[in-house]
Amino acid sequence: ERLGGLALEFWQSEGAQEGNDASCVLRIYHPDSGAEWLLPGDITEPVEAEYLAYMAGREDVQVPSTRVLVVPHHGSKTSSSEPWVRVLRPDRVIYTAGYRHRYGHPHPTVTARYAGVGAVPLNTACSGSVEMTVVDKKLVLKEMRHGSSFWIGGSGLARDQCKIP
Repeated sequence: ERLGGLALEFWQSEGAQEGNDASCVLRIYHPDSGAEWLLPGDITEPVEAEYLAYMAGREDVQVPSTRVLVVPHHGSKTSSSEPWVRVLRPDRVIYTAGYRHRYGHPHPTVTARYAGVGAVPLNTACSGSVEMTVVDKKLVLKEMRHGSSFWIGGSGLARDQCKIP
C-alpha cells in the first residue's frame, strides 16, 4: 500500500487469532530518506520470531537508514526478545507507557536490551505524543509535552521524575 510518499505494510501472525499476539504489525517506509517506522502492537516473543522469519525471507526490503521502533507491548517483559532487538537494532525506540502505570512498563530488562544496541529511548509518559517528520531526508522528532497534565500536579513532569529504567 502507498500513502503519499510512504510505503505501508501490514502483517499479522498466521497462528494468533485473538489476544495480544493477534496485533497487526505496521511497517512504514519512506523511500526518499530510507527511514522506517515499525509499530508491532502488543505482540510477544513467539510472534516476534515469526515476524523476523517472515522479513528474513523477503528480498524486496531495503535496510533502512534510520529505524524507529514503537516497542512491542509497552516494553513488557513478554516482548522485545534478545533476537528481536539484535536483528532490528533500532536507532530510536518509543515506549508507549503511562506515568506510574500499575504494570510498571517499560520493564528494566527490556530497556537494557535496547540500550545495549545504542537505541535512543523516548517514553510517552515523559514525552507525551511524539511527532515524527522527514525534513531534507532526515528524521525529525518532536516531543509534544507542553504545559501541565492534570494528573501530575500543575507544574508538568520534570525529567528527573520520569526516567526510563
